[in-house]
Amino acid sequence: MHHHNVRNLAIAVALSAATAGAQGFTPQNVEVHGFGSWNAGATNNSNLYLGSQNRGSSRNADAGFTITGRMDEKLSFVTQVQFDFSGQTQTSLDYVFAQYDFNDALKLRAGQVKQPFGLYTETIDIGVIRPFLSAPQAVYGPTANIAEAFRGIGLTGNFKLPGTMSMDYDVYGGGLNREEYEPTLDAYRVMQGRRTFAQVSDGFGTEITDQVYGGRLMMNLPFQGMRIGASGYHGNTAEFPIPGRGDVQTVIYSFEYVANRVGFRSEALREWEGDHDRQNGWYYEGSYRLGGGWQLAGLFDRATTHTKGKKPGCAAPCSDLPSVGASMLYHKEVAGGLNYYFSPTFAMKASYHHIDGNRFAQPSRDDLVSTLQAAYTANPTGPNALKPTTNAFLLGAQFAF
Repeated sequence: MHHHNVRNLAIAVALSAATAGAQGFTPQNVEVHGFGSWNAGATNNSNLYLGSQNRGSSRNADAGFTITGRMDEKLSFVTQVQFDFSGQTQTSLDYVFAQYDFNDALKLRAGQVKQPFGLYTETIDIGVIRPFLSAPQAVYGPTANIAEAFRGIGLTGNFKLPGTMSMDYDVYGGGLNREEYEPTLDAYRVMQGRRTFAQVSDGFGTEITDQVYGGRLMMNLPFQGMRIGASGYHGNTAEFPIPGRGDVQTVIYSFEYVANRVGFRSEALREWEGDHDRQNGWYYEGSYRLGGGWQLAGLFDRATTHTKGKKPGCAAPCSDLPSVGASMLYHKEVAGGLNYYFSPTFAMKASYHHIDGNRFAQPSRDDLVSTLQAAYTANPTGPNALKPTTNAFLLGAQFAF
């Protein structure tokens, strides 16, 4: 468990307790909600995907609590703490913020606030609201497209439009912590001659992004359960001394229809960075309730990454990658699932995933480096050294209250 996270949690709890005593809190104006998830999974080769591995793994579990304290009819405070039990237990303070409601059309938020981006970012931890154990990786995977929260100030609200339509909006400014699984692109840069194998990262890295401004508009259409919208943000990572090289901007277009027994969601994302890297992702996700608690689910998921740099001796930027590891820059997935909902807040889920590409399905960091290093040394333009096709089976449970 990270000591600084425990300290943050202790401070938050102490402040909540002190405030509760000062204001005379009662059970009527404090709400506690929780969520949890566990899954086991197996792949058909050495690649890892969504916690699954060759011969199976059942170490993946997490849980969390959200506490909302309402001071009066306008002012409230929200805190979420999460525990990850995948291997070594870790604790994190996901968000903690204050909200002041002027009216339904204007609400002020300040603190570490859940990021309003796309369909799933604000509810990424609540698994029972989606048909698969994890949100689609092309958009919500570990590529620094999203952050769980922004640090700063935001406005949110809903206002009526003609007829039965309405619009939800968010605007915000501050900073983000964008997390990315770094060995993939580090290994790519090794292939381009821009790094050495010793410089390939160990795992997840955080891109601290400041000078952020962003927003979201979601239109609720005059059809039950249907909405459409767009989200985006711009920020600077300060990774490069050259002005503009650290800039990052991301946009996503979203569509959702959830009514009766049918659920359908689709999103398309594009990210640009000032160093000429860019990422594209899109998916179609559908579900159908059969009755009696059973649900069928399907997913088409696509992601591509493009980077530009120079190899030694190149007179112009060279973006080609030797075929020995070309599959690290794309992800193509087809998945099917069968779920059983004991109640709207507790579900068992089973899914089969066929993945082409190693953007998200790949060996552990050490195996990735050793495999690529041996193949690249033998023949830099030889056949792909990785296993680009992976089949994975996942079984798990998710709940919320």
